[in-house]
Amino acid sequence: ISKRYGDLWAVDIDDYLYYREFESRLRKADLHKDAIPFDAQSADAIIAFNILEHLENPFHFARECARVVKEEGYLFLSVPNSNTILDKISFLLTGNLLAYRPRNNHITFLLNIVFAKAFLRDFKIIEMRYGNPWIPWLRPKRWNKRLPKHPLLSYNKLYVLQRIK
Repeated sequence: ISKRYGDLWAVDIDDYLYYREFESRLRKADLHKDAIPFDAQSADAIIAFNILEHLENPFHFARECARVVKEEGYLFLSVPNSNTILDKISFLLTGNLLAYRPRNNHITFLLNIVFAKAFLRDFKIIEMRYGNPWIPWLRPKRWNKRLPKHPLLSYNKLYVLQRIK
C-alpha cells in the first residue's frame, strides 16, 4: 500500500496488526487523550473509519486532526448513522440506538450539531456519503442490497472533510 500512496502510517491504541510487515508503520497512541504522534501540519490526509464512536473525548480528537492535517488537507471520517428509521423506532421504544448496545464498545454519540461544533471549526464538509442499507429482518438478506443508499436506511455515513485556512 505505501508503495502506491507514499508515506502511509497507522495509529492505534495497541498492536492489533495481522500483517507483521506493517509493524514498522504503526505508532501507538491513546486517542482519548494523547496527541496524534505526528508533527503539526504534516499529513495530507487522515483516514479515521469507525473510531469516533469509541472515543471518550471526540473534541480532543477533532483538535488533533486539525493540528496534524495540512491546510486544504483531508479528513475521511466514518461514523454510525443513527438517523435511520430503525434507530428512531428503537430510541422511541427502548431509549437506545441500534449501534450503541451493551455488547459493543461504542461510547460516544454525536448529534449533527455537536459533530459540527467539534469538526466544522477547522474543516468544511466536501462530501457526505451513506453506506449500505440494512434492515435486519428483511428476508432474504440479499434484498438489503437492492435498497438505496439513503440517510434513513444506511447503517453508516462517511464524511469527507477539508481543512480550512
